[in-house]
Amino acid sequence: MIVNGFWYGSELGELEKLCIESWIKNGYEFHLWLYDDIEVPKGVVVKNADEIIYFNQYFTYDGGVSKGTPVAFSNLFRARLLYKLGGLYTDLDVFCLKPYDFNKRFVFSEQGDSGWDYHLATCILYSENKRERIFDDWSDWILSMKSGIIKHGDLGPNLFTKLVIDNKLEKYVLPKEHFCPVDWESYKDVLEHNFDSYGVHLYRSLWNQKELKKLISIYL
Repeated sequence: MIVNGFWYGSELGELEKLCIESWIKNGYEFHLWLYDDIEVPKGVVVKNADEIIYFNQYFTYDGGVSKGTPVAFSNLFRARLLYKLGGLYTDLDVFCLKPYDFNKRFVFSEQGDSGWDYHLATCILYSENKRERIFDDWSDWILSMKSGIIKHGDLGPNLFTKLVIDNKLEKYVLPKEHFCPVDWESYKDVLEHNFDSYGVHLYRSLWNQKELKKLISIYL
């Protein structure tokens, strides 16, 4: 099975490489969509990101923890990729612990957030088919909102949660224990590394460099 990931910027970090390799070790074929020519881990299939969306549509968040980073644009990229190709998309800070049977129309994941009674992650998304309406709607909403004042989460989990509810697709949402066993507000709990889950979201953007080295050493 093919797993799709996206990266824009300088060379991949050690955590990103580690997470990519975790999918490959569990039997998946990893396709990494890039705009630039960078070094990638052995076994990765490099794909041209312009085939999904041209780089001239790149934009960033105006504020918050992800201001000026590719995070905002990555929401549009994954929405367009899933609409055009279907299949599995993962962020590069999701570590695969064991294979999961994605034999469903959709696979989405809940995540914990104290500000929401019900909140979905966008770090891992699956669509059995191409051209599913929810991903086209997601793209349209992102394009209509990106010219306003936007911050981290607005175009990803917050918007996608609304779309899943509006389209009555909650039956495809997995409990958070499958891929997001740790809530972002207690992200350092991933250091325990004793999860009976299929994967774990490691929240790359929340770690400083010293903490990141410790995290990488645990998951090596």
